[in-house]
Amino acid sequence: MNINFKSLFGFILVSIFMFSPFVVLAQGGPTGLVYECYNNGVYGNCTYQDLLNAVRNFTNQLTVYVLAFTVVPIAYAGYLFMTSGDNAGNRTKAKAMLYKVAIGIFVMLSAWLIVSLIANALLNPSFQGVNPIRP
Repeated sequence: MNINFKSLFGFILVSIFMFSPFVVLAQGGPTGLVYECYNNGVYGNCTYQDLLNAVRNFTNQLTVYVLAFTVVPIAYAGYLFMTSGDNAGNRTKAKAMLYKVAIGIFVMLSAWLIVSLIANALLNPSFQGVNPIRP
C-alpha cells in the first residue's frame, strides 16, 4: 500500500483549519472573533471603548490561532531532525526552521504585547488623552 504523505498532511491541515474555531472558540463567552456591542440594552450601539475591546479581543484570538499553528512547523522540524541520521543537510534545515519559528513566535508575542499595553492604557478610566490645544 502506497500512502501519499503530502495529500494526507494537506487533508489533516485543512481539517484542523475547518474545525479549530469550534474547539478554540467553544468557551461560551459573549463574543468570539466577531465583537457585539451591547450598550444600554441595545445591540449595535457602539462606543470608542467597544472599538478598543474589539481590537483587544481580535488580537487575543489571533494570538491563540498563531500559537496553535506553530505546532505544525515545530513538529515537522523535529521529524526532520530525528530522521536526519548522517544527513547534515536535514539537520541544518531543521535547525534553521526551528530558529525561524522561534523568531516568528517572538515577533508575534511582541506585537500582541504592544497592542495589549496600548489597548489597556486607552481603556483605563483614568486615561485623559493628550490635548495638544490647551486653553
